[in-house]
Amino acid sequence: MTDLSKGAIMPNDVYTECFILSKILSNNAIGTVALILKPDDFYSEHHNVIYSACLNVFIEGQNVDLLSCRNELIKLNQLEKVGDIQYLQKLTTDHYSSHDVENMSYLIRDLSIKRKLIKLCYDSSKAAFQSTNHGYQLLGDFQNEIDTIQESLFSKDSQDLKSILKEIREDQTKEAIFGYSTGIKELDQATNGIKAPEFTVIGAGTGEGKSVFGLQLATSMAEHGHAGIFFTFEMDKKEVTKRLVSRKTGYSTQEMDQKEYWCSETQSKKPTSKELIYQKILELDNLPIHFHDSGLDSYLDIGAIIKSELTRKNIKWVIIDYLQLIPFGTAKAQTRDQEISKMTKYLKSLTQKLKIPIIALAQVNRGKNRKKYFLHDLRESGSIEQDANNVFFIFRPIKHGLPFLEMEDGGTLEVTEQTTILQVEKQRSGKPNVNIILEFHGKTSEFKSPGTKESQIINLSNDNNGLPF
Repeated sequence: MTDLSKGAIMPNDVYTECFILSKILSNNAIGTVALILKPDDFYSEHHNVIYSACLNVFIEGQNVDLLSCRNELIKLNQLEKVGDIQYLQKLTTDHYSSHDVENMSYLIRDLSIKRKLIKLCYDSSKAAFQSTNHGYQLLGDFQNEIDTIQESLFSKDSQDLKSILKEIREDQTKEAIFGYSTGIKELDQATNGIKAPEFTVIGAGTGEGKSVFGLQLATSMAEHGHAGIFFTFEMDKKEVTKRLVSRKTGYSTQEMDQKEYWCSETQSKKPTSKELIYQKILELDNLPIHFHDSGLDSYLDIGAIIKSELTRKNIKWVIIDYLQLIPFGTAKAQTRDQEISKMTKYLKSLTQKLKIPIIALAQVNRGKNRKKYFLHDLRESGSIEQDANNVFFIFRPIKHGLPFLEMEDGGTLEVTEQTTILQVEKQRSGKPNVNIILEFHGKTSEFKSPGTKESQIINLSNDNNGLPF
């Protein structure tokens, strides 16, 4: 095999490959080698085929030796391809070094990694010259291939029970909230915070405040020193950032634009305070939130951006606003459901590979006469609810024409314009069906706890047929 770009011989050591196969066929070393090498780690195509046959025999529970390897190659119609029985006999009768087979296997794996990197770099540079794909797409493909090479090195590694129990024991010495604080005490208590590696979906209808809630989560995590990326597909970065300033100053974004606000005390308009706005901007200046609102051609670009920023900006979390607005790319799937399914599976895999929490905001299906949301209310819900570790809903009764809510015990709860129910509808690592009362403050774009002495956790009726009156 030659270097694809310069004609040079690719890194290899055929003699050591012969040594390893010799040990497998004559010294039953397959158990040691199988934990380190895969067939494509062998440079010689003949050795690749022979090792594959040995693995088949090993997996079937038989003893791996000259005879069993020969029989397997005959069954695969590959014996002549590798040089017939004479080559197998040569492997077992030639005198090779007495080196440790495990160390030699690592040497062959190292050479295999180098060959894969050479090919990957060549293919990537060729694609960069010729492809019309977006740069982020090419970068994402490159990083995915790197991930694949790395994962292949450790996919067979195991962890003993003792070390896992040690991790659990250490968890017990930590504070009660293991994840990042959401800024809402009741939600932290119900979920133990935003944890890695978990994929969380937050659903809501139009105008119910999913973007507001996502930004509030981002602010809370950033205020605790955890940097993250906020992908905003619905609003531009400046508009989102103005909402942060609005929360801090108490002015609405419209009042900041018009540079005047309505003073309830004097019942007249007054100019906004530049000093207050500047002061709050300075307080927000070092908040480690990184916004991204453009330049994405495909959902795969999200992974490329996260991976490129992970080390450089010490990213600890990701929020996406919102799922149904993520561009799928040029290779369209047959249906939108299939596109959403590919996206959610990809985002779920990113949380596991990168060990960070990803939160995707999502639109719910339009509907009437709702008293609460259910998992099937998520638009393109099948794959979303299956792939998500957690599903929350933001339910504002007034948006559904409800003057009160029915409780599980038959009682009712009067609602106002601000009343919001945060539904923890699914939680793989905790209790589901938790309903938290919040208040929505539209002027400053934030959710707050009501601050009443009554319990903030309620039990809603599961009857979803018709209005409660």
